[in-house]
This record gives sequence, structure tokens and C-alpha cells, in this order.
Amino acid sequence: MHKMGYQKLNLENARHRWINSNEKSIRILIIFSGLTVGSLTLLFSFDRILMLGGLGVISFLYSYQSKLGNLRSIPGTKIFWIAFVWSVTIFALTLDHFHVNREDWLLLLYNFIFILAITIPFDIRDIDYDEEDYKTIPQLIGVKASRILSFVLIGVAFVILSLLLQDYSIFLSLIYGIFALLCLFSTPSRKELYYSGIMDFTISISAISLYMYLHISFFHF
Repeated sequence: MHKMGYQKLNLENARHRWINSNEKSIRILIIFSGLTVGSLTLLFSFDRILMLGGLGVISFLYSYQSKLGNLRSIPGTKIFWIAFVWSVTIFALTLDHFHVNREDWLLLLYNFIFILAITIPFDIRDIDYDEEDYKTIPQLIGVKASRILSFVLIGVAFVILSLLLQDYSIFLSLIYGIFALLCLFSTPSRKELYYSGIMDFTISISAISLYMYLHISFFHF
């Protein structure tokens, strides 16, 4: 117990040092993101704003610590709240109508599984930091099994994406192969940049690579 407490303290201190050393960049990024989101909401319909507002409430309840705890303190649900909010947010921002069809549900499922896959490594990172009551996936099945599960989920997400595109892309398979390897090589000892930099950026890379495949003929293979 003493050793675990010492590990948690070291991890927390390392994270605080990283945040403090990058405080200016983080503030600029938050301000830029806030202004961007605020500007985009002017273009949204009432239904879309209502949906995003509901997700905002869930995000607040996820992090706000009340006397009853918060959403992430519910055992076994932490990662699923994250995947749900992210996947539905992406879904709400990209959907051009609210008459959901089969392809739309597949897109939502793809988003959820992909976000779930790339979020597992963050729970691997935090295994020595998260409270035992959280019952995260790495806490329940171990780091090795969690890495394999994350790897498999990336493959499932790619299969769903191929069904949506009604095509198999070598270019996208290479991109998702890199994502799968990043998940497979996740360990608690990796530096913060591996997660907050590279793993976080996979969401943007997935969107950029899909756009390149669909709109730039050079990548259509």
C-alpha cells in the first residue's frame, strides 16, 4: 500500500510539473478552443445546440465532485462516459440532418468503438493513479489484456469504417495499423507526451486521413 501511494504521488507530481511547464500553451489552446466553439454555435440549429448542451451537462457531472461523487466514480463506467460524450459530439457536429438512418447508426457505432479503443491507453497510463473503486478496464483485466483489447477494437472500428465507405483502402489500413500499434505499445511508464500529444492527436489524424482519402485522388488506394 505504501509503495502504491508513493507511485501515485510521483505520477501526480510528474503530471503537475508537465502542466506547469506548459501552462502558457495550455491556456492559449483553451482560449482558442473556447472562441472556436463559441463561434461555431452561431451556425447550429436549436436541436444541435440542445444535444450538445446535454453532452455538456454530462461532461460537467463527470468531473464535478459532489457529496455523492461524480459520474466517473461509478465503478466500471469511466471510459464509457468518455467514449459516449466524444462519439455523440462528433456525430452531432457532422450530421447534416436528424432523420437517422442505418449509415448514421453505423457512423455513431464506429465513433464509439474508435474512441473507446484510443481511450483504453489513458486508463493504462493512469492504472497507478486511479482509485481502485473506479474499476477501469486495466484494473479489471490487467495492462496486457487491455492493450490487446484496444488493438482489437481499432480493427473492429476499421471494419465498420470500410462498411460505411463500401470499400477497402490500403491507405486507411496503414493509418489504422499505426493507431493499433500505438495502443498495443501503451504502458504506464510512457511519457506524458505519448498520451497527451500522440494518442490525443489520433482523433484528428483519423478525420484528416479520411478527408484525404475521400477528396484527394493521390490517397485513394
